[in-house]
Amino acid sequence: MRVVALISGGKDSCYNMMQCVAAGHQIVALANLRPAENRGQTDELDSYMYQTVGHHAIDLYADALDLPLYRGFIKGTSVNTGRVYTACQEDEVEDLYHLMKLVKDKEGVEGVSVGAILSDYQRVRVEDVCRRLNLQPLAYLWRWNQEMLLKEIILSNIQAIIIKVAAFGLDPDKHLGKTLDQMEPLLLELSEKYGVHVCGEGGEYETFTLDCPLFKKKIVVDSAKVIMHSADAFAPVGYLHFLKSHLENKVGDVLYCAGQIALVPCTMQLVSGGIRTEAIVSLRHVERVLQAMSQKTALHHVITASCYVTDSKHIPIAHSLWQKKLRECKKEEDSETYHDETAVCGLLAVVVIPHLPRDATIEWHVVAVVDDPLQRKHFAMKMLSEGFHIECESVESSSASCASISLRLSLISPSTSPLDLDGPLHDLVAMFKQAVEKLSEDCSVSPLSLRAFFKEHVFDVETLQKGLEGYLEKYLKEKAPALILVPVVDLPGKEVIHMICWLS
Repeated sequence: MRVVALISGGKDSCYNMMQCVAAGHQIVALANLRPAENRGQTDELDSYMYQTVGHHAIDLYADALDLPLYRGFIKGTSVNTGRVYTACQEDEVEDLYHLMKLVKDKEGVEGVSVGAILSDYQRVRVEDVCRRLNLQPLAYLWRWNQEMLLKEIILSNIQAIIIKVAAFGLDPDKHLGKTLDQMEPLLLELSEKYGVHVCGEGGEYETFTLDCPLFKKKIVVDSAKVIMHSADAFAPVGYLHFLKSHLENKVGDVLYCAGQIALVPCTMQLVSGGIRTEAIVSLRHVERVLQAMSQKTALHHVITASCYVTDSKHIPIAHSLWQKKLRECKKEEDSETYHDETAVCGLLAVVVIPHLPRDATIEWHVVAVVDDPLQRKHFAMKMLSEGFHIECESVESSSASCASISLRLSLISPSTSPLDLDGPLHDLVAMFKQAVEKLSEDCSVSPLSLRAFFKEHVFDVETLQKGLEGYLEKYLKEKAPALILVPVVDLPGKEVIHMICWLS
C-alpha cells in the first residue's frame, strides 16, 4: 500500500513508519502541520492534536528520509472536543483533512501512518479524516505497553532526543537534549513513583528524531537554546529551540537493523504457527527494513548477524532458514557470479537466551553494508588449545570501511573437572590479534566492541572477564575493544564461547 506518514519529528511517528515498512507498505510521502505564522509564538502551540515543538527542523527530517514533504498551517483551534468528532470548519482537525486530501490527490496514497499510542482524542479525529477521504489509518503502536514500546524503540536504533519536558521530576536544564536511552532509567523510575507515562503520552515530554534505520542521512544539531514556557516550581515546562542544524552522510553506508521479532503489523501480535513461522516472518521484516533503508540492499549485504532463540532445538532451524534465504538472494543475482558463500553473506551467531520480548521464540539483529559482496575479503583459521578447538573468521567490506571478526571456542570432549581457561583464553585473544593484523592495508579500522556470548553454567564470570580483559590489554594495548560479556543458556554444538567483534 502507498502510504503517507503523518510526522511530528518525534519517536512515535518514526517508529510507526518502521512498522509500516516491516508490514510491506511503501512510505511515499511525509505530511506535517505547523503553527500559522500569524499565531504569534511559532515554536510551541497548545494543541490537543499536534506536536509543534521542533517543527523548524522538519524540512531536514524529510531530507534525511529523501521523501517529499507536504506541510500545512494549523489555522483552526480545538473547537469540537467531544468524544465523537463531527466536521467543523473552525476546528484544527480540518487543517489535517485538507492536507491529507492534497497528498492523496498528488501522490495517490491509500494509507496514513499515525504514531498514536494512547490518545482516543487523536485516534477518533484521524480516523474521521481517513474515513472521509477513503484512506486506511495505520496506527501500529495503538495501546502498546509503554514500557515495552520505549525499550523496543531504543533497541531499533532510533536516535531521538528530548526537546520538551512538562512533568514533575523532569528538569529543562538537566534533561533537554538527552537521548532516549539516557533517559530510560529515569522515566521508568518516575513512572513507578508518580505514574508518569514512560512514552510521554500524558504530555510529560516530547522528542525529536535525529537518526533511524530508515534515514538516508542523519540530523546533527549544531546549536540550540532552552526556552522556558512555564516556570512552575514543581513541573517547569521548557523546550529546545534549534538554532542551527545540518545533515551528515552516514559513514560507510552501514545499516543497522535490530530487535526484529515476528509481529503481525496490522495487530502487533506475535504470529501464530510456531518457531518456523516466526523465523520466516521475523527475517522477512529484516529484509524489508534493509530495503527501505537502501533499495538495493538484501540479506547478502549483511556483514554480521546475531540471532537469539529461546530453545536449543531452534538453533538448526535458524541456521537452515538463514542459509536458505541467502541461497534465494544468490539466485536473484547472476548464478554463475557467486562462488564463496561465506564471503557474500558475512558471519552469523545463534545463541539461546531464556526470554525474548512478547514471548517470541526468535529475534534477529543484523549489520549490513552497502558494498559489493563479491569484493569482500574473507579469512579463516583454526587451532587446538589444551582440550579446546578455536575457530576464527573475518569479513572485510569491499569499501574497507568496516569489518567483522568471529571467534568460537569449543570443547573437544566433555569434561567433569574444572576447566583451566588461562591457556585457551590466551590463544583466543592471540588469534583475534592475528585476525585484526590480517585485514588489508586499506582497511584502517579499529576494534570497537567485542561481544562475548558464553555458557553461563560453564564459566565463572569474574574469571572470564579478568582473563579476556588482561590478554586484550596485553596484545592490543590502547586499541583493545570494549568487552561486553553476555551469558547465554546454550550455543551451537560444543561451543562454550562465541565472540563477535565489530571494527570500524
